[in-house]
Amino acid sequence: MNIEVLRNQEIQKEVVEKQPTNLPPPPSRDYSKLNPLIGPPRVGDVICYKILELSASYMPEVSAYKEGKVIEYDATSQSVTLELCEGFTSSENMKREGRFEMELDEEYIQDKTEHENVVSVQWSAVMAPRLIT
Repeated sequence: MNIEVLRNQEIQKEVVEKQPTNLPPPPSRDYSKLNPLIGPPRVGDVICYKILELSASYMPEVSAYKEGKVIEYDATSQSVTLELCEGFTSSENMKREGRFEMELDEEYIQDKTEHENVVSVQWSAVMAPRLIT
């Protein structure tokens, strides 16, 4: 076999091994009992929120609640950076096998896996934010 083919097979095997297979289920919590978050979040707040995401069939859907700790809020750009709590993932990290997907190079995959639980979103895109702590 070609050396390049063998190297690509090894890279693909490493990527598959790095992807979480058995994520713990998100904690069950009654989000309706939490206080709504009024105004922008503060650094250190743990919040839950919904957001518009693409489903596996490429249709926009409102997500289930996600939980995350606010690690940065930029008032000028109105963007919030969150570290997702254990059991919650970003839709960007979902592996899709559709015709609109493309192969990713190794450097991009390594960079994404290092920061897979950190997301940055526009505060205006966040729906039904609630304060946990």
